[in-house]
Amino acid sequence: MWSPKLSWSLVVIGILGRLGTNAEADDGLPSMGFSSFLPVQATLRHEAIVGDEQIRRTYVTVGTNLFAFCVPPGFQLDASNPAKVVLTPADYKCFLVFRVRARDLEGVAKSYRDTVLEEYPDAKILSEFAQPAGTSGGEAFDLQWVSTGHIIQSARVVFVESSVGTVELILLASADNFAGSKRALDYLRFSYCSDKDGPIKPLQTPSEPPRS
Repeated sequence: MWSPKLSWSLVVIGILGRLGTNAEADDGLPSMGFSSFLPVQATLRHEAIVGDEQIRRTYVTVGTNLFAFCVPPGFQLDASNPAKVVLTPADYKCFLVFRVRARDLEGVAKSYRDTVLEEYPDAKILSEFAQPAGTSGGEAFDLQWVSTGHIIQSARVVFVESSVGTVELILLASADNFAGSKRALDYLRFSYCSDKDGPIKPLQTPSEPPRS
């Protein structure tokens, strides 16, 4: 039986297939020319235990650079695509994407706004604002558009500069689920870090306070 949930999932699968691949997407649509994304390798590690929750942390290697961020509870990691890391909850209400855009070799850098409009040509930019990731500054865009299946789709794209290229943290969700999914992106965004300031240390379980 066809359902809005299934329709939304298929729409997003098509979008994810076009985000940063050199080959054609699984749905047969071309990659829209966005081949300038650096290859990434991701590993998942279980680290600190906070309360009843064990923190799961993703380490992403990009060349000689290392990034890390925590996986929101209930989300699963998919690192099967060499150009991006995707995090997905069991109910598929939203998708989180991490990828790194290479620097323009010709020295013609586009603005973040131009990059967003080129990649999402049918979208309307609802807002543009500063949004940091970890200790790094960032610039975010909220977008909305209507898919061919008449589903209102929303996205938040956060650009963060790094020594190797521009990191993109992306939230994709239907308009109905967008507001509630921002917390998952914030979980990733607040925990984001890189090795630009030194080695990334594992998260340690907080020590119990001394008993009286």
